[in-house]
Amino acid sequence: MRAPANHCGLIGLRPTHGRISLEGTLDLSPSLDTCGWFTRDMPTFERVADVLLGKDAAPLSSSIRLLKLDELWGLLTQDAAQALEPVCQSVQKHLGSPQSVQGFLGDLDAMYWNFRYIQGREAWLTDGPMIEKYHPPLGPGVKERFAWSKAVTDAQFEQALAFRKTLRQSVADLLGSDGVILMPTMPDCAPLIAQDESGLEDYRNRAIRLLCLAGLCGFPQISLPLAKSQGAPLGLSLLGPAGSDRSLVALAARLMA
Repeated sequence: MRAPANHCGLIGLRPTHGRISLEGTLDLSPSLDTCGWFTRDMPTFERVADVLLGKDAAPLSSSIRLLKLDELWGLLTQDAAQALEPVCQSVQKHLGSPQSVQGFLGDLDAMYWNFRYIQGREAWLTDGPMIEKYHPPLGPGVKERFAWSKAVTDAQFEQALAFRKTLRQSVADLLGSDGVILMPTMPDCAPLIAQDESGLEDYRNRAIRLLCLAGLCGFPQISLPLAKSQGAPLGLSLLGPAGSDRSLVALAARLMA
């Protein structure tokens, strides 16, 4: 939800894992899969939220504590960093200055790889038997990622599950019931169609390092189309505690007003 919202100038929410039923959908990585929705405007987004989310089981406190994890902001390109700077200043006028948190996530590579081990192993368990039986044509990059996923070991998968459990608790403790992380949605606007494969791979790897925090934790993250980079849409995200989805949408509405 967040990447296409970023690229297309839309509002998009990755809900708390399990908040919206996935009955009747096609699995990819079941312990990471979730679904959300897009709109161009916030009033429509809020109406959909009322239907799909209902009331929060764990609403945000009325007084918000804004947090900024420095490692995540280091993943931006120079163009994107410049584009988001005035937007962040505008957010501060509504929510106050964010508390800068340094070194909280530690090694982003560890987060990246453990996310990929979980996603890859579960994707292969879901689709591997079909791929090996029917040999469907897979596009460039997709074929290689499924081959990589097949090779994920039991030890890597178990290590990744333990990593996720620890990370989820650490982030939950950091957020409490009033914390919201202010973060870039993606490292920049959508890549150019003429971008070479190495450039796309660099973008993809930066993007996963930003996107996998909410994925591993299972916490809600909403992307807002508040900036432009190189003339194209660029999103800014809010990530809140588990179960605070509707509160997060309401908070986003304040920023979009």
